[in-house]
Amino acid sequence: LKGKKIVYDGDSICSSWGTSRNGGSYPKIIADIVEGTFDNQGVGGGRLRTQEGASDTFHSIVDNLVNLPTDGDLYCFEGGVNDHWHDTILGTFSESDYTGELDKTTFCGALEAIFRYAITNFVGKPICYIITHKCPYSAFSKYGTEHTFADFRKAALGICEKYSIPVYDAWKDSGINSWNASQLANYFIIDEDKGTGDGTHPNEQGYRRYYV
Repeated sequence: LKGKKIVYDGDSICSSWGTSRNGGSYPKIIADIVEGTFDNQGVGGGRLRTQEGASDTFHSIVDNLVNLPTDGDLYCFEGGVNDHWHDTILGTFSESDYTGELDKTTFCGALEAIFRYAITNFVGKPICYIITHKCPYSAFSKYGTEHTFADFRKAALGICEKYSIPVYDAWKDSGINSWNASQLANYFIIDEDKGTGDGTHPNEQGYRRYYV
């Protein structure tokens, strides 16, 4: 990765609300370590799914694909938590259909559309996906839909496998668990109302230890 440019898109876990807070999240920290550059297009509240009209004002990762630079050496996508929180339909995917129409209003359709676009438009460039860690108040809650974020994760893993996309599964492999009181206090930004870590947004050390 030395000297390489990594392009990112995702939500607030990716963006860290800009480069000044918490060390700039993993995009900036990685670039500093490897003496490379980055283009972080993640935005707080970002969702994978497409916008469906004027009432939708969130950052749509699938809609933003056309704005990504083409000179990246690696493309890294992250998201799904906000889709789950805001009742995006999980949807379905076929393990063998690579050309059929996709419903980008669903989580599965949007993620497939992201990978199809990236594979076609960033030929020869590595593409990866990040599944976020277990956020304490959402991991197994249904949030108005019939699915938990655990279900979203399983679908994401299946779609990554379908398109042969490498995935960092922070849910399973990061070692961070926001139900752990010590980790909550030491590796997440402080929720001032609760006086403890919010369990969703890592602080700089949380990023360095569990994402970078």
